[in-house]
Amino acid sequence: LSSLHTIQSYLYLAILVVLLTITVGTLIASNLITRSLSKLISAVSAIENQTYDSSQILTQSDELGQLSKSLDSMYQTIQQQIEQIKQERQAKYNAEIRLFSEQINPHFLYNILGSIQTCQSLGKLDIANQMLTNLTRFYRMTLRKSEDLISIRDELTIAQLYLEMEKLCHNDNLTWEINMEDGIDNFLICKFTLQPFLENSIMPVSYTHL
Repeated sequence: LSSLHTIQSYLYLAILVVLLTITVGTLIASNLITRSLSKLISAVSAIENQTYDSSQILTQSDELGQLSKSLDSMYQTIQQQIEQIKQERQAKYNAEIRLFSEQINPHFLYNILGSIQTCQSLGKLDIANQMLTNLTRFYRMTLRKSEDLISIRDELTIAQLYLEMEKLCHNDNLTWEINMEDGIDNFLICKFTLQPFLENSIMPVSYTHL
């Protein structure tokens, strides 16, 4: 009987140890899963707030770790696609600006060369020579500024060179005034934005009065 009681006590103790081990193991596993889930949720939240980086990947090899790696791969793929879309849009935008400038530039050159030719035919060689000089300065500046977008300050300089040429055509009977808000001279605009407005705002000159 004494041996039976001893065996029974050991059996109860073993059962207790097993139960405690299962309980502790369950708590540890639950805690690990909870931590992993919290990190995964935090990574998703970081993606939503655009603060995510690859250091937030879960390193374990279980299902949650695989899910975290898949999430990171999806994020990287989306970012690459977004960057590609941005580059394509920028390329399209630059092409549209370049086309706009190329359409304006020949029209402007045609008008000025026509004015120079008229001045020469009327014997106004001094005016024609001055216009050629201004035209050279004009193109020297526009070719130096090879970018599609230039500052408002440079655009106004180009516009004034054009107005100087028109002033010669109008026998100096052309005046203008530039009013610009402070602080915007470095803003970027499309090259030759002002050109069509200037051309269309000036009345055609009567060359018989040059």
